[in-house]
Amino acid sequence: MEPVCKPHMLSEYPLGYSRLTYETEDPIAAVEGAGYFGPAAPVLRVRDIIEIWAAIDTPRPVFRTYAVTRADAAGMVVDIAPVEKIVPRRVLRVAGSELSAGREG
Repeated sequence: MEPVCKPHMLSEYPLGYSRLTYETEDPIAAVEGAGYFGPAAPVLRVRDIIEIWAAIDTPRPVFRTYAVTRADAAGMVVDIAPVEKIVPRRVLRVAGSELSAGREG
């Protein structure tokens, strides 16, 4: 399915990601399906966070938060993953700066 609208920008952060919101009447299974956000590829970047309300026309809408894990504007491909399934990175703080130390695990 193609999104009815592109995600709406909530805020842009200086560390290189944006926070967006998206509402749809489509069920969450469709939103999580391959190719759903492809048309939005030109405006999405890896690490962007999308807060999604799905099935908003039903008595039990679903809210989930996803991170963009792939955004290929040329190929119109976007992959998303639930935030709770992404392995957090350790962050080192050195003299007021943050350095990524790789993935924990």
